[in-house]
Amino acid sequence: MSCMGKIVNPKKYLWISRVLIGIVVFLNLSIGAFNLLTYRGYTHGMVFYQPNELTWILSRTIGVFVIIWQIPYIISLINPLKNILSIVESVYPKIST
Repeated sequence: MSCMGKIVNPKKYLWISRVLIGIVVFLNLSIGAFNLLTYRGYTHGMVFYQPNELTWILSRTIGVFVIIWQIPYIISLINPLKNILSIVESVYPKIST
């Protein structure tokens, strides 16, 4: 590959993209797991004034959604250059119909 006369190493870009996607996956999975495990701490910020079973279920559901949202990132973490569509799908989910 050539970029303005310089020879570019594709393995370098592969590992840089893997590291950056890995950081995003780690942070988002830790947020989702933290929300699943400590769901009672988030119920006070919700619209309901009385923390009850419904607010705890809603808070845990948000944690599950955050974890499920990471599936395209995990797929693109394997080979970001080959699975570029997974990154596009995670950013713009309505494109892949």
